Amino acid sequence: IQVKGPKGTLNQTLTALAEKAQVLVISPSATSPDITDAGEFIFRTAPSDAFAGEVAARYAYGTLDKRNAAVLSENTDYAQALREVFTGRFQALGGKIVLDETFNTGATDFTSQIIKIKAAQPDVIYLVPQTAAPGVQLVKQLEAQEIDTQLLTAEVLVGRDVVGENGKLMEGLIGIEAYFNKDGPRAKALMDAYQQEYKKEAPYPFFMANVHGQFFLIKEGIEKVGLDTAALRDWLTTVEDWEGTMGKLTLDENGDPVLEAYSILQVTDGRLKDVEIFSTKK
Repeated sequence: IQVKGPKGTLNQTLTALAEKAQVLVISPSATSPDITDAGEFIFRTAPSDAFAGEVAARYAYGTLDKRNAAVLSENTDYAQALREVFTGRFQALGGKIVLDETFNTGATDFTSQIIKIKAAQPDVIYLVPQTAAPGVQLVKQLEAQEIDTQLLTAEVLVGRDVVGENGKLMEGLIGIEAYFNKDGPRAKALMDAYQQEYKKEAPYPFFMANVHGQFFLIKEGIEKVGLDTAALRDWLTTVEDWEGTMGKLTLDENGDPVLEAYSILQVTDGRLKDVEIFSTKK
């Protein structure tokens, strides 16, 4: 769930209203770290950006052996949450943030940021747009200026449709997204049905599986404890290794999913390919 408005204000107001009215909220896509402490009636099956940003930093520093990072992020709640976690963790590991630039939504010309990147000479660039369009523009303009530094990004830029349309341009780009078992029975049936209906791969399979799986999760909860929201809240806090479309789901004491791994993906020969499954455990 994404609501546009002054940074954080509207999202915080909505969750506060839901909490006060004891309206159960469960999101398949809300990733802000603030959701963790939003209240007893607020749940989600998408992981906090705190995990994604940390995995990106650990992968850049440990696996890619990069020491000097530039960060280009959109001025939105989602992008800034990832930026904050990545920069903090990368520096804690011993790396240096040689450039930390933001851009406003709607920007199309990134000349000033690219000039600064050239001067900073990073060995990895972490791109964090809110949507794919500015990310693709950034990649185009970096290529036009002959900057071939390793690009690292979050799930937005590795949407299957985005890579399908821009595979050659995005060659070598590495993306990080939450891992789930795409070969699980419910997940495979859903993805196969999508492929058959639309003749293409689902653009964001993890989030699609989350939306689908939540219907079965709530259905089971209602069947077991009824429609009382307090009872449903209590039942959700007991969910452990529940088999859904996204695989086995466990919710922690804050209503967040316990996620043990992320998928590392890379655009190779114009197509998005699995590189490894990266553990969230330190």
